[in-house]
Amino acid sequence: MQPFRKLFVWQKAHTLALSLYKTTRTFPTDERYGLTSQIRRSAASICANIAEGCGRQTRRDFARFAYIALGSASELEYHLLMAADLGILNKECYVPLDSSVTQVKRMLAGLIRRLMTDDRWLWAARFFKTRALAAAAVAGGKVQVNGSRAKPAKQLHVGDSLRVRVGPYDWMLTVRAVTERRGSARDAQLLYDEAAEGRANRERLAEAHKIAPAPTYQGKGRPTKKERRELQRLEEGED
Repeated sequence: MQPFRKLFVWQKAHTLALSLYKTTRTFPTDERYGLTSQIRRSAASICANIAEGCGRQTRRDFARFAYIALGSASELEYHLLMAADLGILNKECYVPLDSSVTQVKRMLAGLIRRLMTDDRWLWAARFFKTRALAAAAVAGGKVQVNGSRAKPAKQLHVGDSLRVRVGPYDWMLTVRAVTERRGSARDAQLLYDEAAEGRANRERLAEAHKIAPAPTYQGKGRPTKKERRELQRLEEGED
């Protein structure tokens, strides 16, 4: 959750909505339930959906409402065009309003890209079974992008270098494609190239784990939660 009033895109959309409410007061009375209502409704919808998205618990939910706000912005863009073509809005009024709508749409697109973080790519590439596990890996410092620790709001690009820690293994990758959808294992392999060095290191470590004796519990009775975590850490080979 975050305060929506601090988002620049909400501030811009809110200012635009206030301006449109004032502008539509001059519209003909027979458009009260037509363009006047539609313009006001779509303008308010942008702000409302951004605000509701900020109140959601997950970035994925926030992104969903940002998409709805983007749809409302496109709807508003058309209603203003229609009002201008009908002669209800003169050119001097239409041009700056249309420019503001375009700016809001660009800001919303940027917000959506930031919300679609690299944890979605890690999930789509099948390094983690769920988005939650992928997000936890990013937050836990197990993912590096171009040599630096990945940030929760980081967006991946084609050509980025990744180092992903999954259990005891490090994957050294180069991003070939970016997607938000999870496909088959074959599809996932098309999203990245693995460095030969990283593959060789993983294979050596896997072989070492095969011949190493498995850790056993030496205590009495059932192991505690702390002891089970320690056993799991040893099995995974984490530092």
